[in-house]
Amino acid sequence: MCVAFAGLFALCRRFRGAGAPLRYVLMTRPVPYSRPTPDRPAPVWVISAASLAVFLVTWTLSWVKAYLVNDDLPSFCSDVRRGSFPPEVSCVAGDGSVSGANAWWVDPLFYASGGVGLAFGALAFAIAAGQGPARR
Repeated sequence: MCVAFAGLFALCRRFRGAGAPLRYVLMTRPVPYSRPTPDRPAPVWVISAASLAVFLVTWTLSWVKAYLVNDDLPSFCSDVRRGSFPPEVSCVAGDGSVSGANAWWVDPLFYASGGVGLAFGALAFAIAAGQGPARR
């Protein structure tokens, strides 16, 4: 059976005598994508790399503030407090005020970004290990 539409009439007439049904003429195989798609990093790797970058930037800023900006703080302060991880050098005055300390959000950001980076890094390695070649 051949249904004649404006553009298909010629196809229908051409293949009617040859015995090829119209559905085989109109249904073509999909052409495969000619260029291979590049391997993109999984979102897990991106999250891990971004959080580790935040971790390193936070550590660098804390180190610069502790050892470059506040390097002379121990020479004129009697009560110097030092933190090693993340680095911090601060001075506590007699009235209880603190100068030279990191901002309140630096420590939570430092530890959270380090933890997220390690957790997502381990997850990404576990995913990558599961997608390797099959072992016999």
